[in-house]
Amino acid sequence: MLKRAGLLAAVLVVAWLAWRHWRVDLVETGVLVIGAGIGGLSAAYEAGQGGLPVAVAEMNSVFGGNGVISEGGLFIVDTPLQRSLGFADSPETAESDILNWGEDADPEWARILARDSRREVYDWLTALGVEFFAVRPQAGNHVPRFHENREKGLGVVRAIYRECARNPGTRFYWNTRVERLLVEAGSVTGAEGVNLRSGRRIRFRARQVVLATGGFQGNERLVRRHWPSHLPQPGRVLMGASPNSSGAGLEMGVAAGAAVHRLDHQWHYPFGVPDPRFPDENRAVSVRNLNAIWVNAQGRRFVNEWKASRYTVEAVVRQLPAAYWMVFDKEGVADLRYSGTDWSDPERARALLVDNPAVTVRGETWAELAQMAGLPADEIAATVERYNRMVRAGEDEEFQRFGKRALPAWLQVFPAPEPRELREPPFYAMQAFPMTRKNMGGLRIDTDCRVLDTEGRAIPGLFAVGEVTGLGGVNGRAGLEGTFLGPSLLQGRRAGRAIAGGAGGKAPGRAGKIQTITGEGKDGVCRVCHALPMRHYAGRNGYRHFGRAHQLAEERGFSCVRCHAEVELARPWRHRIEDERQTAGCGECHLPWSGPAFAVR
Repeated sequence: MLKRAGLLAAVLVVAWLAWRHWRVDLVETGVLVIGAGIGGLSAAYEAGQGGLPVAVAEMNSVFGGNGVISEGGLFIVDTPLQRSLGFADSPETAESDILNWGEDADPEWARILARDSRREVYDWLTALGVEFFAVRPQAGNHVPRFHENREKGLGVVRAIYRECARNPGTRFYWNTRVERLLVEAGSVTGAEGVNLRSGRRIRFRARQVVLATGGFQGNERLVRRHWPSHLPQPGRVLMGASPNSSGAGLEMGVAAGAAVHRLDHQWHYPFGVPDPRFPDENRAVSVRNLNAIWVNAQGRRFVNEWKASRYTVEAVVRQLPAAYWMVFDKEGVADLRYSGTDWSDPERARALLVDNPAVTVRGETWAELAQMAGLPADEIAATVERYNRMVRAGEDEEFQRFGKRALPAWLQVFPAPEPRELREPPFYAMQAFPMTRKNMGGLRIDTDCRVLDTEGRAIPGLFAVGEVTGLGGVNGRAGLEGTFLGPSLLQGRRAGRAIAGGAGGKAPGRAGKIQTITGEGKDGVCRVCHALPMRHYAGRNGYRHFGRAHQLAEERGFSCVRCHAEVELARPWRHRIEDERQTAGCGECHLPWSGPAFAVR
């Protein structure tokens, strides 16, 4: 009898566990935003301000997407900062630059971006506390428009997220991968997905759904399927977008009847260096050095290294093989620039990239360097000598990088520095490949960001913003720098307002001032429940960011309280993380490391 009772109990326990795992959690909401990047957060903000309940489903455990790890530069037109620096700009000039550089840019979105970026992007972000301090020239712009803030992409996206978090009607569902849209009688009525940590299914019922899932530039299969027809496909292309840029939103939209456009319009860079942190993932670090020369497998220069990326990436993919070596000397180490806020610690970047022989080779002579890189020694020596001779003469006779026939500044990737000879050993060579970054085609939308079907009709209940739409085609075949984050934000705001337009709800009031996070402390209490090392979580489903952040904290010897100062340690059994205040610690990884945690303003 006891044996039978024990068996029955075991069956009941297994059945209960199976029920907990397989049952579907149901969430009813007014608006479902899929993706917590800059476009999704902007849409959530506007819908929430219109009084609507908003659910944001994000497959990561944090907000931000590609935007939070970017340089954060924004294409904005005719701002007070431009005027204070003496730059005369206008929407008409900006629209002309967009259309000319992009070749087949969508004229409506080009006009909207040029006309509205000042009000919708600059004025709004500065009101949220973002401080722009510089405007940098960029290729394709006849006027400097690339607006920078000191906290880069984190500074822009975090400001929007905080406003969303302050709205009691907006809820975030982290580690939630949405897998399909729910369609009833031709209308989108919600979505279904899974919690990546628990495995539990979740179904969202919503009157309106916003796809803000990003592009497909982290998915090599889709990148190659839609590779630009005018370029040869390289043998190796590195993934330079977030791993979450998988194209899932694109595929969900198509399954719901959406039309697509310009999928072969992809924005790639020639600066991809294999990321040593993920040796098995074919991922890239974007590395530049304006005082280096690029040589191909034959040991020869093949392009003007300062030319805009739209030209240099084509030169790279036409090499055999489609790669090059970035060659520089001892002085050139200081000229290396790494794109992305997760490379903000220069000492760590040097250790992982420059001093890592798996990434960068070096030699005391040019012959030794050539041997280490597998390049022809005679050609390397001749190439460097020829380059140094041209520097002394002040004229690049091969590719017009400098001298009287040099390209105008608006065609260069950055303002040109004074050319310098390569002569101080040790000498370095870092191999680079084409890398993906952004796609400029996707789901078709109208100017209210409603998704269109193959007949050009709006699909009821479905909106899309940002890279999943290819930014509406605003860039055409070639993007001006800063025309990715800005249009995503602008589209998110337009979509959110279009959704909330008929809601008639009262905008929620702003929460009280957030207390500053400061101080260090002992973390013995934390370790009772949270065993370290946390690095082992990095490979688990739903824990990628969690594992990486805690691994870096361990490497730096941080206590738990450094990033979790808001947790009430006196009662560890009942504490909870406060998401908004938690954002103060993001700067520990995403900004130059300066000791104490960054405070919430």
